[in-house]
Amino acid sequence: MPARKPADPLEQVGALLDRYTPDQLRAVMGSLEPPDIAIIERVLAEKTRTGWRSTPSAMAHHLDPTFIRYRYTDFLAEKFVDAVTGRSTRQIWALPARYGKSILASKWGPTWALDRDPTSKIILASYGDELATENATAVRDNLVLYGDVLTTRLRKDQRRARRFVTEQGGGLAAAGVGSALTGFGCSLAVIDDPFKNWQEAHSEARRLHVWNWYRAVLRLRLNSEDSAIIVCATRWHEDDLTGKLLATDEADEGEGWEYIRLPALAEDDDPLGRKRGEPIEPLRFSLEAVLARARALGSYLAAGLEAQRPAPEEGTDIMRGWWKWYDALPPRFDDEVASWDTKWKEKDSGDYVVGQWWGRTGPDFWLGDELRGRFNFATFKAAVVLMKVRHPSIHRHIVENTGNGPEALAELRKPQPGYKLSEEVRGILGIADHEVAQVEAWFHRGLPGLLPENPKGDKRARMRAYTGIIEAGNAHVPNGSIGEAFVGEMSIFPNGTHDDRVDSCSQALKRLSGGTGKATAVKGTVQTPKPGARSRAVRRGRTADCLEIRNP
Repeated sequence: MPARKPADPLEQVGALLDRYTPDQLRAVMGSLEPPDIAIIERVLAEKTRTGWRSTPSAMAHHLDPTFIRYRYTDFLAEKFVDAVTGRSTRQIWALPARYGKSILASKWGPTWALDRDPTSKIILASYGDELATENATAVRDNLVLYGDVLTTRLRKDQRRARRFVTEQGGGLAAAGVGSALTGFGCSLAVIDDPFKNWQEAHSEARRLHVWNWYRAVLRLRLNSEDSAIIVCATRWHEDDLTGKLLATDEADEGEGWEYIRLPALAEDDDPLGRKRGEPIEPLRFSLEAVLARARALGSYLAAGLEAQRPAPEEGTDIMRGWWKWYDALPPRFDDEVASWDTKWKEKDSGDYVVGQWWGRTGPDFWLGDELRGRFNFATFKAAVVLMKVRHPSIHRHIVENTGNGPEALAELRKPQPGYKLSEEVRGILGIADHEVAQVEAWFHRGLPGLLPENPKGDKRARMRAYTGIIEAGNAHVPNGSIGEAFVGEMSIFPNGTHDDRVDSCSQALKRLSGGTGKATAVKGTVQTPKPGARSRAVRRGRTADCLEIRNP
């Protein structure tokens, strides 16, 4: 990261003010004209980080009360201050769309910077001239509308929307990607949304165009190495401008970018201090809204646009093209298992519970059914039994033996003669009328074939042991939305927000292949039921329905 620049005149004024007592300072302020008082207020606000001039978000809310200060806007505003004051002059902001990052970075941030130092020169860039000009116009309008309290004054003969100049010698220029910036140097450049949409970001030619423009045009307009750059963008593609800048850092050829990533749902070590699974701001987008948007986007787009971890188009560890798609299941299986990932939580912010029915025919492995949801303990137990009811030929139920896994295994094995299926659990799982009695009957006598799975090593290592099966074209998934969701999550692993399907899949392949990553029978444990005992779905050779469920 570039070294901090030397103290500027405002810092020197701050050092001078430190010498005054409060009474002396009040006396000095009383003898000044309003413009000079504004300068003193600016210096004091920056020194104490208090008052409406202290940060862009504080200024925005003070001058326009409709601007709401959230935890994340104040956090980003502090980062903007760090960029302008030289504490962190290379920043990348990555967060989902519609959170108002552009209003902060391209409207109130430049307004604050020009009020702090009217001699500053700023470049606002975006994917096109129209948006860049719109952002610059918003800054210009702020300086005019609030001119009675701001320190900056615009020259009357230099007030164009795309390029304006202050009376003190500063100014602002707007440019779309590809536009020239001849004759304008800057101390701050804000690149806001360098790609217009998904199509642009997935065009290799367009990505190269943006990268070359950044290197050959924008980067060369910095007045010095102390000048700041803020790239503010949602992640569309792993090789977008953000990806390229971070890659140069990894290759020790970059400039030490501070990567500020705010996923829609918090992960470990969240920069805002959120708990895992917590949304950025519930008052702006609730957890339900975030989850609904992720479902609408699908796993691949949600990884980039929501989690800010764009996945390779073809996959990371597991390529999309490795899977084989089917319309109907085989009439018989040589072996079958139900595999359960059990990291359930009582809250909606927890990980999903996933149960999958897998079958093997010779060297081929088939995903036949899936139950997925944010289940509590009672719902999880009923889901395990429901999978058995829907697929009677399953004789082994693999349950991850972590968390509440041991407790669930013990309760499912134990006969519970008085068990009654609650309407709540029935509604969550979508249990049909004809299935209720069967589910209750299994609880009454206890479910056999429950096998604990003690995971060893990390998730990635466990899955990699069986990727050879998938790469060889021996893993089959059902056509349709559920198959797409499954393949989507598998392809973005380990960069996705959720990996419950991955755990369930690796457990199933381990058991069906005998732990070798190859299609070998598991001696002494496989019970092959008679064809007459197989589920109706298998006998008819149709695609099994997959169901995704979530607690209301």
